[in-house]
Amino acid sequence: MMMRMILSVTLCLSSGAVAFAGDTAKKPDAAKPATLKLFIDIHRGMPKNMTEAQLADGHLKDAEAEKKVPGVHYTAGWYDKEKGVLMCQCEAARKEDCEKVHVLAHGKAADEIFEVQSLGPPKK
Repeated sequence: MMMRMILSVTLCLSSGAVAFAGDTAKKPDAAKPATLKLFIDIHRGMPKNMTEAQLADGHLKDAEAEKKVPGVHYTAGWYDKEKGVLMCQCEAARKEDCEKVHVLAHGKAADEIFEVQSLGPPKK
């Protein structure tokens, strides 16, 4: 089954940051482990002033590498073009699986990977 990739890139001119969201199509249930966790990884020392095309290309490489590591799904990312810092959001069973996707896609892992919990909108 061919999966479709939807990639949106938003440039925030006032802050110098770029955000991108990954594939919004659901993955087949067979590829999903029972318990997914949410991770944020940080890449420091990235080139400054990367273009939207460069960011999209990197995200597409992650999507291709995901096919080789079942249960991993990169869903969003943020880039600070002035500092050269990139952050990626990933769903996976283990942080080592997130790391493996980046190594396959880019030849190196993120500088740091954190397991996080989504807070959602504030409750009144």
